[in-house]
Amino acid sequence: MDEQNKRFSLFATYLAPPFKGMTVNASYYLTSTESGVKYSLDAYTQLYIPAPEGANPQQQIANYISSGQKGAQQYLDKVMLELKQSLEKQ
Repeated sequence: MDEQNKRFSLFATYLAPPFKGMTVNASYYLTSTESGVKYSLDAYTQLYIPAPEGANPQQQIANYISSGQKGAQQYLDKVMLELKQSLEKQ
């Protein structure tokens, strides 16, 4: 946590299936505005996707990514809300 610049950065590597080997880099930060505070999140992910077998490999890859995005988004929303509430109390 960078208190001076109001920035929180993290790096995570997933060790268990289904996203074993995925890495995530993210920075969450606050910027003062005339009307209050702007909350921002910059992130990128690197994900290994096994080579699909059988028919319609593009759809298999899309399904693989979609299933992970849903769970990751729910978790990220929860963590960011908790962080926002914590920072607003300061």
